[in-house]
Amino acid sequence: MNIFKHRLVNGWLSSLILATLFLDTGNLVYAQARRSGTTSLGELGCQGSDYSNYTAANRDFIVGFEVFRSVGYLRRSGGAPDNKSYTLDNNGSRAACRLAAPGETPRFRTLSLAIGIPDDHAYGKGSVSRLSIYKDGQFYEYKDLTAGQKVLWIIDVTNTRSIGLEGQCIKTGSSWGTQNCPAIYFFEDLLE
Repeated sequence: MNIFKHRLVNGWLSSLILATLFLDTGNLVYAQARRSGTTSLGELGCQGSDYSNYTAANRDFIVGFEVFRSVGYLRRSGGAPDNKSYTLDNNGSRAACRLAAPGETPRFRTLSLAIGIPDDHAYGKGSVSRLSIYKDGQFYEYKDLTAGQKVLWIIDVTNTRSIGLEGQCIKTGSSWGTQNCPAIYFFEDLLE
């Protein structure tokens, strides 16, 4: 029996590692390719406060010398939609997305996020932007991002009613003498 459990666990771990490697090295250009039964955070109408927001988008950016289509931004509001105005400042940006309506049983199991900072962002050089995730109002995890970096992040949202997104400027860059960091760009925001 122990040999059977050992082989089962090893087989499961091998599959998980292989899937992780595939996702990590996979081409994120096709990351938002929709599958049956999926929903995008941008379709949920996430709520922000005053100047904070998560905004659905459809624009190409270069991240790590590859072109990716952005499907959303977490940034401070204001300014024209150019590379320089998509920023985070000391106050950060917060948004919450309802995954299940009141009285409804949560139906999603995973949230797949592909996030990054464009190589050429005006405030990117030397800066660090942080994305923190909250599940039902409780802190879950965070990821720090620098210009040219992309991250694929799979989050278990089983029995989760809402997801909170918080973008923060952890370290300002050396360019333009600014106190801002780049916004956080989403190249995938799929719920399954």
